[in-house]
Amino acid sequence: MKLILKIFFAMGLLFLVGVVFFTTIVVLFSQLDESSASIPPSIEQIEEIFQDNREDFKLVMEYFSQSELSSSTTARHLQRGIIIIIRVYTHAGEDTPHVRVSDRETERAIRRLFRGGMDGVTRNGNEITFQLWRWLGQTSGVIYSINGETPNGHPIWTRTPAEFVPLEELGWYFYFRDPN
Repeated sequence: MKLILKIFFAMGLLFLVGVVFFTTIVVLFSQLDESSASIPPSIEQIEEIFQDNREDFKLVMEYFSQSELSSSTTARHLQRGIIIIIRVYTHAGEDTPHVRVSDRETERAIRRLFRGGMDGVTRNGNEITFQLWRWLGQTSGVIYSINGETPNGHPIWTRTPAEFVPLEELGWYFYFRDPN
């Protein structure tokens, strides 16, 4: 009888170890998708993505730069039928309700960019950031400077400066941030 209990105990323990191992693997690899490979895209790759989608980037940039929304807004991709919403943050850090993109053509452009792998677009002050890649805290993409000055990056980047390289298109920059 003791032998049978030991065998059941050992099997139960192995089962729990297997579940923990499998869960760990699933959690680690849930971050992986086509847009989040461990090697960041090169400036040339980002430039190619920008050139291939130039009109969509410009349309979204114009909407964000001319919008009456707060200077700190983020558009995210939701899985419910690819609904595009903008989350608005006030300067006091308050979160306001979601707002739909009011211009249909801009909404379509944002959808196309998300389908192409964009992770999000954010306006913060005079900068509009299109995040195209992320991996373990590192991010990369395209940033547009509304006032024409070299970007500084988001306020959260103050402790972790980003690298900015001008693209061929005036006012547009490649960016890469590595907090490590």
